Amino acid sequence: MVIVSRCIEDEQINVVAMTEGVPSNMGPFHQAILCKRRDKVPRETLFCILVLKTESRSLFRRSSKGETNQREISDRYGLSLAKFRNAYLAQVAKVFDLPENSRALWREICPEHFPLWEPIEGPYAHIQEHESSIVLLRVYETAQTVDKFVKDGRQPRVVDPGQADIAIVRPVIDDMEFRRRQSVLEDILKRHGC
Repeated sequence: MVIVSRCIEDEQINVVAMTEGVPSNMGPFHQAILCKRRDKVPRETLFCILVLKTESRSLFRRSSKGETNQREISDRYGLSLAKFRNAYLAQVAKVFDLPENSRALWREICPEHFPLWEPIEGPYAHIQEHESSIVLLRVYETAQTVDKFVKDGRQPRVVDPGQADIAIVRPVIDDMEFRRRQSVLEDILKRHGC
């Protein structure tokens, strides 16, 4: 039994990278960060359901790898994304506010943490436009799909926020790797005065 508080809707490429992973030279890459306004994410310890936007295009620029992966996602799941099996929950591990959003910061973060996006015209531009924070999410595979807990609409939301009978199977990124990535991200942010 977990407490599910809300949905987080995001770009298709981000949700797939955080859940199923996308191909990379060293096996599937699982992303662990998003750029979101603080008021759009639940407080730490509560779970949320990641929801794919229905549009595959973005206002922000993907890297060439991100463009390739987006085409593969569209081919694999279809335009309506009906074939995507959403059997995942996410938990906010930490929210990092950025007192100053800098190009140098994103050039350092993107290669390891956000490689599907072009640093300046992707996350840097998003944060400039939306005054977002960096949200570190721990994603878990669940025993069943979570679609029945989501009410579709202009803004997807949890049907009945609160306790949900959802069994967690395992984290998508193992504990040691997740701690390593969090540590690397925190070191980068400290070097840039965040």
